[in-house]
Amino acid sequence: MRAYLDADGYVYLHAYDYEENLPEGYVQVPDESLDVDHFLDHRECYKWDGETLVYDQSRESYVEQEAERDNIRDLRKNICFPIVNRGALWYNRLTSEQQQELNTWYQAWLDAPQTMTMPDNPIWLK
Repeated sequence: MRAYLDADGYVYLHAYDYEENLPEGYVQVPDESLDVDHFLDHRECYKWDGETLVYDQSRESYVEQEAERDNIRDLRKNICFPIVNRGALWYNRLTSEQQQELNTWYQAWLDAPQTMTMPDNPIWLK
């Protein structure tokens, strides 16, 4: 197997075809050194030690948090952005209280990947 490493030495991509002249950034990994099923489930947690790939358990929580941040970004794109991009005609019909609540809600969505908290929609928002 060959693996492409990120700047920190963790697996970014992998492939099972063998080439003698690997492109820059790829390393040849001895197949017998890996539990393949575990590797496939946790690829991003394997780091090159100069000879083989070693599982880094401490990286698991980082990878899980990044996946959750990506999930929150997707939810923001599907829930928040269609509302805040409705246009002036819609905004002009809101009360000043609703506009302030909408601004607070929007900022909470913008902060959500960092806070890991998704805001509740205002009751009046449809």
